[in-house]
Amino acid sequence: TLEYACKKYFVIRSANVIEKSSDFKNQNFFEYGDSRFVSNDLDHYLVYKSKFYVGANSGPDKFARFSNIPILYVNDFHLLWSPIWSKKCISIPVKLFDNQKSKHLSFSQMADKNYMPSKKTSLPVGLYSIDEDYKEQSIKIINNTDEEILRAFKEMELFCDDKLKLDDEDIDLQKKVWKIFKKPYNNINNFIISPFFLKKNSYLFN
Repeated sequence: TLEYACKKYFVIRSANVIEKSSDFKNQNFFEYGDSRFVSNDLDHYLVYKSKFYVGANSGPDKFARFSNIPILYVNDFHLLWSPIWSKKCISIPVKLFDNQKSKHLSFSQMADKNYMPSKKTSLPVGLYSIDEDYKEQSIKIINNTDEEILRAFKEMELFCDDKLKLDDEDIDLQKKVWKIFKKPYNNINNFIISPFFLKKNSYLFN
């Protein structure tokens, strides 16, 4: 995705703390967090001036929300807490695999507020917030694939320019997933799950 993006945009990895450098080299890529320019004001300004933000549901995405900057959420853990009021967002959820039952958790299980509650926090599996919860319940986190991220990035480009066309199947899948997560009035003109992800992983509705 970075290789694709750098052919069209100047890409900034926006963070004031970076645990591990990406080691990605391109004249159109800047590792801001490893630079001498890091500041609270610039953290916000870089997001504010972006075409759209790509990242997790934490940290700089809050700047994007407050500034009405479109967001592509990668490895989105908590669809129950999705900020459906944000302007033009696409989410790619993580998948959860139950090692004891040897099967993926369905969207319905991830949305169930009583399913597999944490022994520490009582939060359901769809809202786990610490690694220990997943380990205790023998749940494996399956992060987004390279293909899923690239396809969602291209969807986001179209979405930002009002050129993303959802067919009848796409619209039906969007309605189904938000009904499961108890957000029946979600505006698919603003916040959607990656159409490619839903079609590819439609078994998660079972």
